[in-house]
Amino acid sequence: MEIKKMFFTIALIATFFSCSEPIDAPQNPETEPSFGNVQLEVTIADKIDSKTVASDNGDTYSVTWTGTEKVSVNGVESQSITVDDKNPKCAVFTFNKVEAPYASVYPAAACISVSGKTGTLFLPGEQKYISGSFDPDAALMLGYSGQEGKLEFHHAVSYLSLNIKSSDSTPFKSISVSGNLAESMSGEFVADFNTLTLSNDDKDASTISVIGDAEGIASNAVVMVAIPARTYTEGISVTLKDMEGQTRILKSSVSFPAVAGTVYHTELAIETGKISIDGLKDMPVIPLDPSIWDGSFADKFAMTDAQERYCVADDKLELSATFSVDLPCELTVPANASSFVGMFNTKHYSNSVLLPSDMYTCSCSKEGDQLSLVLEVDQDKVYASSSEKSYVLPLQVTTGDVAVSDVFYAFVPTYTVANGMVTVHLSSYATMDIYYSDSSNDKAVIYCPGGGYSNTSLPDMDTNPVFKGAGVTTGVLWYRRPTAEWQGKKELPLTDVTDALAVLKAHSSEWGGYTKYGTAGRSAGGHLAAVSAAYHKDEFDFQILLYPVITMEPGKTHNGSLKNFLGSESPSRALIDAWSAEKLVTADTPRAYVGYSTNDSVVPQTYNGKAMCTALKQAGVEHCAKEYAEGGHSINWPDFPSCLHDWLKTF
Repeated sequence: MEIKKMFFTIALIATFFSCSEPIDAPQNPETEPSFGNVQLEVTIADKIDSKTVASDNGDTYSVTWTGTEKVSVNGVESQSITVDDKNPKCAVFTFNKVEAPYASVYPAAACISVSGKTGTLFLPGEQKYISGSFDPDAALMLGYSGQEGKLEFHHAVSYLSLNIKSSDSTPFKSISVSGNLAESMSGEFVADFNTLTLSNDDKDASTISVIGDAEGIASNAVVMVAIPARTYTEGISVTLKDMEGQTRILKSSVSFPAVAGTVYHTELAIETGKISIDGLKDMPVIPLDPSIWDGSFADKFAMTDAQERYCVADDKLELSATFSVDLPCELTVPANASSFVGMFNTKHYSNSVLLPSDMYTCSCSKEGDQLSLVLEVDQDKVYASSSEKSYVLPLQVTTGDVAVSDVFYAFVPTYTVANGMVTVHLSSYATMDIYYSDSSNDKAVIYCPGGGYSNTSLPDMDTNPVFKGAGVTTGVLWYRRPTAEWQGKKELPLTDVTDALAVLKAHSSEWGGYTKYGTAGRSAGGHLAAVSAAYHKDEFDFQILLYPVITMEPGKTHNGSLKNFLGSESPSRALIDAWSAEKLVTADTPRAYVGYSTNDSVVPQTYNGKAMCTALKQAGVEHCAKEYAEGGHSINWPDFPSCLHDWLKTF
């Protein structure tokens, strides 16, 4: 879809949300249905209006067909398109078979199902950055007509045009928009073809993000974001993350009636300040412009970035920051905490519940520019609750009634005991079974089963044959698999490994007294163990890799693991290099045990297990390489697991 800019002026506006006029009312003539239609004349009825204080009549974007689009009519995807050269707002779409009345959706990929005058649509959470315009695939339009052979589309989303003016030239990686009441902005929506509107009232909080390419989004860009047309009662927030991982947040608390087919302009003025949290890199401070927003905020700092989510497996979470505003501060739970829990669950693929108020206390103190934030959690009560759902607590730094930080989350694992086994709930989709004895031992290992990142094996296949009698505490990790709509979400299983490590460290005195920690896994679990050890070298002392997936090089790896973990069978070179464990080996890589068979027909071990051993040898990393001529894709080796147990006793 082509967006032709007829007249476009960025003006410094007095308010973020300007008045707008309704789009033309949709025409919906009802006639007797006709059958066998193979061609539809489809027009785009309304322009996209752009309102600013400087122009009461509004600037205009003209939306036209280009000849590549596909639409869905009654759930049937179009086969071809012919655009009218004289009027590119009109095109003829060809279908195999459709019948009037026509319930229609653009783009076709958004349509899940249609039944009569209602439908189910999916709005993706990510949009492509298009310089000076918006992602055409995000320009959701709806149409309904009973007139044979003719159909009219109307816009179902509105648009934010964000004119960024930053004193820092660092490009942005992404720009995200969220509703302050955690309104759903992506996911499944109900389409009403009578009114040509969308609705989603389930409070599954989410965000819409515009993602830049490899070079990112320029620091002085104009970025347009398509968001569902609705009234955002308490306004919206805009989060800008740059290529260095720094995060900037701007927030409005005035009601925003986002009208379909209307572009809303604002300028985001960003001045770079300094803040450090827990020794992390400096993060910018944003002076909020009251002429654009609501004027009630002082300087705002963000505790997001890599530390948006803190796993609290011990009794206390302590954070520190320098804060440039000389105001008394408090560490508080937001008033609409349940909405933020929903936002956390959607973003982090979890099903956690709010941490009960009797299980924690918050405190905040300030000396000079040093701000100390402390969350104390009663882990005895957490353990006694026997909850199968993990806990989460949204937190925010406030001064009076004003929030001066973004919301961040304390994530608290829970525990259940059955038949003497402790199961740790890292989310409703990730658990860890703990195997330990009453005798003391010096090592604990997180063991990741295989399954191509799409499933995991049964526990009796993965625990007794490998670690029984080894004298180590073992946490068998049933990690989240990034498949289906979560395909390519590689942070999910890696987060589960680091959460599992935090739990093992917190319970060392109860589960064996160990002081050394390792990762282990077979097949795809071996890949997870290897990359976890690579990216957390200071946290792990050893790794155990059994007939592992190691490389992400297409043609040399397991295709299912490649597609599920990276989201594509043809990923970019940067992704391949970043997640191929043999490319991550350095002199300080944790020592390793690697076992594999040369006749493995599932994962070609020449490019995986053997390649890992070669990389370890070249880097001078202590390791034990066990190569077998037989055994296939299994641990069916004559001296296993005794040889592994012997190796574990050497350090």
